[in-house]
Amino acid sequence: MSSTVSILNEKIAAKHLLKHPFYVAWTNGTLPIENLRHYAQQYFAHVRAFPAYLSEAHCRCTNLETRQVIATNLAEEEATAPTHPQLWLDFAAGLGVTRESVLNATPGPRMAALVEAYRAVARMDTGLAVAGLYCYEKQIPAVATAKISGLEANYGVHDDATLRYFKVHELADVEHSAQWEAVLTSAEVDPREAAEVADRTLDALWSALDEVYENRCA
Repeated sequence: MSSTVSILNEKIAAKHLLKHPFYVAWTNGTLPIENLRHYAQQYFAHVRAFPAYLSEAHCRCTNLETRQVIATNLAEEEATAPTHPQLWLDFAAGLGVTRESVLNATPGPRMAALVEAYRAVARMDTGLAVAGLYCYEKQIPAVATAKISGLEANYGVHDDATLRYFKVHELADVEHSAQWEAVLTSAEVDPREAAEVADRTLDALWSALDEVYENRCA
């Protein structure tokens, strides 16, 4: 494991999404269903933009092997049926949230800042863009498993359509994060710059969840 990957893993462990009060409440069943519905509307901004992050990184990448990795990831997001954004809309529908309300939701300032943070990182040199993607996708399998368990145990959600988004990412992002790790290991990435990208993306993810969680108290 490269020193860059080790540094990123330390950053992720310190600010893992499952440590956030929002996901703790989801896991414990203390999160009101209304807050889950609000989350489904708000977080779609990041889900919808994720393929664009990959597309931006792909068009700037000159390494042919890395381009293929990014292209494969992008194809899984948008070249399949249903697409990952469509799977998210199915999740929202299972919570009683209409497709239109998700598509037309205005992201809060911190959710919008998360999207802009990832768009900016995707425009960086490929190694740093991959570092930002790794910081997100490395966490997702464990997060997806916890979300599924919480939905089933605490909110009575068992149908495949509602859970499928998380079931897909529970498996797919194991492979994706391994691919990003391989790129980071082989590429020349400044560990200090990668650490700055990690802080930027992890803080943006945490802040976006802060915004959603605070809606619980509104």
